[in-house]
Amino acid sequence: MPVGRPLLLLHSAYGLRPAIRDAEARLTAAGFIVDAPDLYGGRTADRMEDALALRDTLDRTRVLADLADRTEALRARCAQAPLTAIGFSYGASRALDLALADDGVRAVVLFHGTSEPRVARPKAV
Repeated sequence: MPVGRPLLLLHSAYGLRPAIRDAEARLTAAGFIVDAPDLYGGRTADRMEDALALRDTLDRTRVLADLADRTEALRARCAQAPLTAIGFSYGASRALDLALADDGVRAVVLFHGTSEPRVARPKAV
């Protein structure tokens, strides 16, 4: 079983770009077990309007359910250690949603994100 604290790293509305991969490498080097999912399936944007168009293709409920599954798998890899979620922009909003819905998320770092005040807990599948 890996030793280290699990960390979910969520990209901005621009997608999984090199800056997030760099952050993933630095956090891994610091001892975290990092999962940086690509929420756009390889697509990225260079302009805000394109980033927002990509973001708008996602179903929030489905994204939250997928992230809930990923956090469970990540915690299982790390002997159920408390999870940290870091998110940028769109990813920050989803990190906050996840933390509000999942007691296993013990720390959240948000960069330019907001969320709605009430978030239903994802249902177990």
